[in-house]
Amino acid sequence: MYIDQDPTLEQIVDKLTPLWSEVRARRAGFSRTDENTFMSTSIIFIGTPSLMCSVQWKIYKTNDIEMDYFPIALSIENEAPSEDDDWITLFRAAGQSGLDNKARWLFDKPSLQLLEGEDFIAEGAASDTPRHYIRFFKGLKVTDAQRQKSLNITSSNQPYFEVCARLCG
Repeated sequence: MYIDQDPTLEQIVDKLTPLWSEVRARRAGFSRTDENTFMSTSIIFIGTPSLMCSVQWKIYKTNDIEMDYFPIALSIENEAPSEDDDWITLFRAAGQSGLDNKARWLFDKPSLQLLEGEDFIAEGAASDTPRHYIRFFKGLKVTDAQRQKSLNITSSNQPYFEVCARLCG
């Protein structure tokens, strides 16, 4: 098993104090599959600092195999993107919509946790062929202080390179 758990992501999650005022999704690739689930190429938490979530594309390569995998990418942004046609606001701290009210806890000292993922590649098509596993950070979980509600952001390459944001609880 190959383990790729980027210490930079761990540092971001450990050191960031979430002080956000809104959450936006990049319009590129945006879709809403139900009232709690959003897909986009990027999600950004606007604040000081802002936190961008997107998808990385990495390749694990040995003499025998080559495997693509898609961990979450997190970056600290000191300047929030301007409110323009490239971004859609999902939730606002001062918003009054039903969705804003449902996600209000996101703006009241949430905690952050990385989510692990695992993928594999088989050396052949038979069911008994050796498999090579890779473990990596697949997403970010943002939870309320009581740990009863969460926003799970996970990376995917299906059908496009995008992140999925899902409100739970």
